[in-house]
Amino acid sequence: MSEIERLTGVMIGPGLIYPFLRMLERGDYVAGRWIEKAGRRVKYYSITKKGEALLENVKALFKLPIREVLLDLLD
Repeated sequence: MSEIERLTGVMIGPGLIYPFLRMLERGDYVAGRWIEKAGRRVKYYSITKKGEALLENVKALFKLPIREVLLDLLD
């Protein structure tokens, strides 16, 4: 959580981020794995090929003028 805040400047709570990560994992956009760290279990996530493709599509949307994005959503 602190890393997200450091990168974005926005505090995002666990009630938002963990359900979103589980949704991404179910869709095969990220892969999670449990590891033992300092006597407790911690889940690490990594992006999959499918997730990388989605990320590229989202980045491309942000490069388009807003009008094109809205028209694409309405199609």
